[in-house]
Amino acid sequence: MRVKVGDKVEVLETGNKSLISEVRQVRVKQGVIAVIGSRRLYNTIDVFRWPWELERKGGGMKDWTGNNRTLGATLGASYLASGERPREDYYATHPDMVRDLLNAGAPLRRRVWEPACGAGHIVNVLRERGHEVCATDIVDRGCPDSCVQDFLWEFDDGEIGDVDIMTNPPYATALEFVERALACVKDGANVWMLLRLQFLEGKARRRLFDVAPPSDVWVFSERRTCAKNGDFSKTEGGAIAYAWFHWVKGYNNQTIVKWL
Repeated sequence: MRVKVGDKVEVLETGNKSLISEVRQVRVKQGVIAVIGSRRLYNTIDVFRWPWELERKGGGMKDWTGNNRTLGATLGASYLASGERPREDYYATHPDMVRDLLNAGAPLRRRVWEPACGAGHIVNVLRERGHEVCATDIVDRGCPDSCVQDFLWEFDDGEIGDVDIMTNPPYATALEFVERALACVKDGANVWMLLRLQFLEGKARRRLFDVAPPSDVWVFSERRTCAKNGDFSKTEGGAIAYAWFHWVKGYNNQTIVKWL
């Protein structure tokens, strides 16, 4: 879903009073989706209810679907506006891959950003477990309560709030996703990336590991399946070894291998 000029959002003011503010401009500030309302700038912490949530409350708002321009095109990300980034590089995560990790005691704080949310396969599991999830993706693939945002281009480098990141990044840009995630979270934050086990190989990734090694790598002992375009009905048994790579911002020690 997209936030656009003219939408109404409910925001919390001083003293926990709420008011409806009209969106005058949309932008991203230090990795946090923000709107400039009729009174001031609000970020995702200030916004109490987004347009789709107001609609569910029965507030009489119009059926809200957003417009055809993504946030990236609005902000001038030229390659995004021209469609150069491949949209088909989408392989959905089976929910059990998330459940197994959480059931094994993987550390993850309450607030999580999923920057390649797809149709919400990771997001839904996290929300079921009580996490507050900010869900974004380069295109709208139907994830509930999500926004269109290009994780690699649409905000300036700079630390975001107390939030962890968990995602299954596009394979072609997996390294860039890891680097961007580590650049924008605070020290001590968790960064979880579902990656092929062969991500351990390669000179470019070795340079990353030299300066920012994963705290641990959780390897699936059985082959799992990620579904192209989110269609698990057309996906046969997995032939690829996957693992959850876990970084802790500021960690610089040996990597521990664990099994799921």
